[in-house]
Amino acid sequence: MHLCMVCKTWGNTCGIAEHTRELVQALSQHQVTADVVTHLNRRPAGYAAVHLQHEYSLHSFDEVHAMARQAAAARVPLLVTLHSVSPDAWVKPHHQRLAAHAHLIVQTVEAYNHLIADGVPAHRLTLIPQGCPQYPGTLPPRAQIRRAHGLPADRFIVGYFGFLGRHKGLDSLCRAVLSLPWATGLLRTPQHFLAGAMSPAELYQTLGVQAVPTEPTVWQNLLFYHQPLPTAEILEWMHATDINVLPYDDGPVYASSASARLLLATGRPLMTTRTTWFSDLAAVAVQIPATDRAEGIRQELERLHANPDRMDDLTRRARQFAHWHAWPQIATHYAALYTAVRGS
Repeated sequence: MHLCMVCKTWGNTCGIAEHTRELVQALSQHQVTADVVTHLNRRPAGYAAVHLQHEYSLHSFDEVHAMARQAAAARVPLLVTLHSVSPDAWVKPHHQRLAAHAHLIVQTVEAYNHLIADGVPAHRLTLIPQGCPQYPGTLPPRAQIRRAHGLPADRFIVGYFGFLGRHKGLDSLCRAVLSLPWATGLLRTPQHFLAGAMSPAELYQTLGVQAVPTEPTVWQNLLFYHQPLPTAEILEWMHATDINVLPYDDGPVYASSASARLLLATGRPLMTTRTTWFSDLAAVAVQIPATDRAEGIRQELERLHANPDRMDDLTRRARQFAHWHAWPQIATHYAALYTAVRGS
């Protein structure tokens, strides 16, 4: 079976492009191949299906509806993964209209239930969880990684990895770590490639940090890095921490975090806010309220620092989650769905 996979950010460093890459690679084990394109510029004749990786900030609904018309004209089924689902009332008719011409895929129970409540027919909607990368036996020992990258061997390292974003709570995380004399904050935060994204200077201004033109910027017990790294290298940095934290604002959408899965795949404990971004991680991550985050992070870090058994349990949960959500297993559900939709 040969697909046309549409991913507008293909070739960029972003969660949706990484999702697409992992899915296409895993599908090859099920005799499913794909041409990945950034736009559907012609009638997709000859494909078994067209699969769009959708995000509101990347695709207007007019663009998606035009794509549905192209697929219908070619008599090719269209599947659309909604990487986020907005609860706003104005989106409801667009979801209903799209479901009339495409099979929708969501990644969390909350997103599925919301679309059902909005009137999307169950036979036009499938829940398939976000996959998790697998890196068995490829990561060096953490002590070795710390030596190689000049990280302190005897500190409790609290990591943050991801694009700079105004909704990501980095100021709260930094303030929490600054209050803990035994901790070091490790923040690898490349600027997002989209126009208008938060800049390092904006983060520094919020914190009152004096930036320096070299990497890292060191301020008290915080280390800031902004140069992007290849996936293989960034995984080593993630694995070198004691715990990684994603302290996002409460989300305006129902979504599943690709960043969280990348972090869990390295086998380190994870802390998140209790928001719609991470609603599917309650059993595997330490979760704090999205309000008063700096104090919540500080309190949980103190508890974890004093409780090695709890840290070991979180490590075990991270590894189990990564195993249960491995991309080869998730791809099985996609392969079955392509076959079902093609035959309907």
